[in-house]
Amino acid sequence: MSRSLRRLLVVIALLELANVSVGIEGNYSTASRLITSSIDKAATATRNVSSMDEFYSNPKNSNPHFKATLNAHGHMLDVLDEYGEAFVAFARNTTKPVADLGVAFGFTTKEILKTGATVYANDLSEDMLKELNNSLTEEERLRCILKPGSALELNFEPGSLSGVLALRWFHFLTGPQIREVIHKFFTWLEPGGKVVITCSTPYSGRARSFIPEYEERKAAGEEWPGFTTKQIQEVGGVGSREHFHKLEPFIFERELKAAGFEVEKCGFIARSFYPEGWQFDGREHCGVVVHTCACEDLNNSTPSTSLGGDQTKRNPQFKATLNAHGHMLDVLDEYGEAFVAFARNTTNPVADLGVAFGFTTKEILKTGATVYANDLSEDMLKELNNSLTEEERLRCILKPGNALELEFEPGSLSGVLALRWFHFLTGPQIREVVHKFFTWLEPGGKVVITSGTPYSGRAKSFIPEYEARKAAGEEWPGSVRNVGSQGQLNMLEPWVLERELRATGFEVEMCGFIKRTFGPTGWRLDGREHCGVWYYQRGGERGPMPAYIVTPEPLYLNQLAAAWNILLITTSSSDMIIKDKSKSPTWINTNVYPSLFYGTIFYRLCLIHNWTSVFVVLDDDAIPNYQIVFRAVDAIMKPLVRTVNVRYSSKKAPLNMSDLLDNFSRHSRVMVFLASASQFRLLLLLAAAKGQTKGEYVFIVAVPFPYKAQGIFTWKADDRNDEVIRAAYRSVLFVTMVDATLHVSETQMALLKSQWDHGFKTTPFYGNLDLHDEPAVPQLASVNGAIEMLAQVLNESLLDEGFDPRNGRDFARHFYNRTFETSSGRIVLDRFGDRAPSVSVSYFNDTRGDFQVFLQSNIVDGVFFWSALTAVSWFNGSELPPNEPSCGYAGDKPECLASRPGVAVKDLSTALGVVIAVLLFGSVYLGYLIRSRANNAKSGLDGNWWSLSAQLLEASTKRSFFSYLAMSNMEIHSMALGNVQLNSAVF
Repeated sequence: MSRSLRRLLVVIALLELANVSVGIEGNYSTASRLITSSIDKAATATRNVSSMDEFYSNPKNSNPHFKATLNAHGHMLDVLDEYGEAFVAFARNTTKPVADLGVAFGFTTKEILKTGATVYANDLSEDMLKELNNSLTEEERLRCILKPGSALELNFEPGSLSGVLALRWFHFLTGPQIREVIHKFFTWLEPGGKVVITCSTPYSGRARSFIPEYEERKAAGEEWPGFTTKQIQEVGGVGSREHFHKLEPFIFERELKAAGFEVEKCGFIARSFYPEGWQFDGREHCGVVVHTCACEDLNNSTPSTSLGGDQTKRNPQFKATLNAHGHMLDVLDEYGEAFVAFARNTTNPVADLGVAFGFTTKEILKTGATVYANDLSEDMLKELNNSLTEEERLRCILKPGNALELEFEPGSLSGVLALRWFHFLTGPQIREVVHKFFTWLEPGGKVVITSGTPYSGRAKSFIPEYEARKAAGEEWPGSVRNVGSQGQLNMLEPWVLERELRATGFEVEMCGFIKRTFGPTGWRLDGREHCGVWYYQRGGERGPMPAYIVTPEPLYLNQLAAAWNILLITTSSSDMIIKDKSKSPTWINTNVYPSLFYGTIFYRLCLIHNWTSVFVVLDDDAIPNYQIVFRAVDAIMKPLVRTVNVRYSSKKAPLNMSDLLDNFSRHSRVMVFLASASQFRLLLLLAAAKGQTKGEYVFIVAVPFPYKAQGIFTWKADDRNDEVIRAAYRSVLFVTMVDATLHVSETQMALLKSQWDHGFKTTPFYGNLDLHDEPAVPQLASVNGAIEMLAQVLNESLLDEGFDPRNGRDFARHFYNRTFETSSGRIVLDRFGDRAPSVSVSYFNDTRGDFQVFLQSNIVDGVFFWSALTAVSWFNGSELPPNEPSCGYAGDKPECLASRPGVAVKDLSTALGVVIAVLLFGSVYLGYLIRSRANNAKSGLDGNWWSLSAQLLEASTKRSFFSYLAMSNMEIHSMALGNVQLNSAVF
């Protein structure tokens, strides 16, 4: 603030005083108070304006809530508003990491870390993230993953985050950037995940001059009225940004709902702690709290079933048609994918009806099939044709016009695809076109149809009427007239389509509601928004007998089985693709190996025991399974747990076990040892010698299953170290990847092993081999179980006249979500037809001298968890030890300092006692000097009080200091201080 302005404020205050003082002549005290008050007001006004200048030049010095960023992009605010507090409260109960984007120095990140959550911390400035990292504790660093760079360029796995926080930076984005990043947020979040966003609005004292223009733009209906490339004349300025984008709550709500979010809270935020020049009317900022739907199986209805309103223009998976009849969807559902897979093996052309711009047509053309592409719009078909290669144009025959008016030769097509337009047809039209489909198809030809249903958020008000119509037995209960530009709709359920297709002569393969995981949540309801049917023409050559495939290897055969509609059961390996039933509609798996969960098995073991560090050792020359486990553990745990990895080759050079154990003790108390039983025995011998097998350390070993060829982990070796190893085994946890004892009795297992062993060794095929090892029991059990399960389901099918054992898709559904009891044990299949593994963790029972299971695997909706069978017994306790090294991660715990080189603790105590004794001696001597001064004063030596009295000097006799104290009537007693005994002192 200028000096002239300060003077002006004081003059104005004094002039006001003169006016007041006219009526109070002589009242000096009142005048004095008024003058003082006015000067204080003037000074306050001066300070306020001064602080504004100071704030803009150096806000971190003038306002305790702001800290200037290093990259001059603004300031970090070190106070949480209601939206920030809501996110921190939400983070306390998250299971997956959250992302804090644009954190600056990380005030919000540290608040979230206090809740125990794992945080991805992002900022443009790597230096500020380093400053954040340096301010964290060791434990917090384990849960804080730094992500430098632009938030717009970040990528996380779909569904991998529980929440996203973006505070005070959306006003730097353009409209398209806002839409792009909001779509990313939706993709990153798990079902039920939350997003919190805040940003500045145009209603700010700093942007006061822009408000009239903004209001005009908003009144004119501009999509982004707050976006400007002009330099907003703000108090203090904001630097030279290329643009600003002031946003209001209604814009956030519009964009977030369009992306599929549900809005919990959206409104303005008052900034009462901002400088007065920044404040306006309580609308300085705005914020929003939104979440994704917590139900994974909610679907989206098709855009073309619109009952009014266009909510799809900002969804990248929809493209508006040129004839305003709806939108093209550029993603395949399970029915569309099934048709594309079927088209790979067709001999005659297929017809794709109502293709719009031809997304599905192009997918079918990729298979090599010939396609008749039909749509009402000739212009859209031309756009499709222009997007094809020359070779594809030869196989794509355009058929513009109404699909109801098309004609093909009887038996000339292998398949017909009709996606998302049957709800535009009346009942008689549906019957007419379905009859045409049957005529056009060759024997065994397929038809796929999808349609909108009444169970949509957009048609919610119609559902009660629909239910009443259905209950009354109406033939077409979903028929509605006068609906927007479509004129009428006929919303269908699977049972209606099935009724009409069966009546025409088709056989059903698949029929049901369709799962949609994309699109606006305003269109969702309960997962029944769409339906589909997959039928084939009766009379096709299906062969005299059904065929089934039971095999160890799945992937390539899965593609074949899906295309041929043959049941496939695999017994030795699996893959995540089994959970995608559009690609694996006939696949069942009895493989018991938990290879998909190797990393999660050990991570969740750490999680339930609160272990935040782990020491992993791998012998590259051990069984190959250990290398797979090692890679999986490293991939899953390294981002979440403090991990030290050690690899060695026991065949090339022996590992220095002593150094390994010393290094281990400095980093953790939990070791995962992936090596042979003999290597582990050497490790335990040295660990026992170092005192690391008394309950303070945990050694974890793992085996695929008990198998002699892989080594048997036991303390018995019939040597002098047996008792040492037995005692050391109390520090061991034993993970068995395939624990057959959890689903088959020991007696039954012994009988099966005997039978399989005999058959394995006497099979003529193996007659020329020298087989010393027993067969791999889990693999044999999987094969045996697969055959028995197949027989059980086939026997059930004989009682169902409508069941066709040649239909692999329908056959596979009889295995889903079932538990089968077989002679080789219990087999549990999930909703995908995949087997739940039986993994266990055991502790060493010292009384019995063997391992006892206390944890068992539990698969919930495809996610691995541990279930406790019994409490663990650990050195007469029921809890496993913490994993922090005994001297701490930094080795700086006080109890460990005594063992370090330097001054011993007992020497420090001695030194302390000496210091105290000297201080006591000095105090006594000072008292003596004071007394001497008093005596000298009596002798007239006041000016030289520091001189000793001549009467005290005796040349012929040496007197102790204590004799002088006695002469001065002072006493001192024997004292003991630490290890120093103080009894006397002598000059």
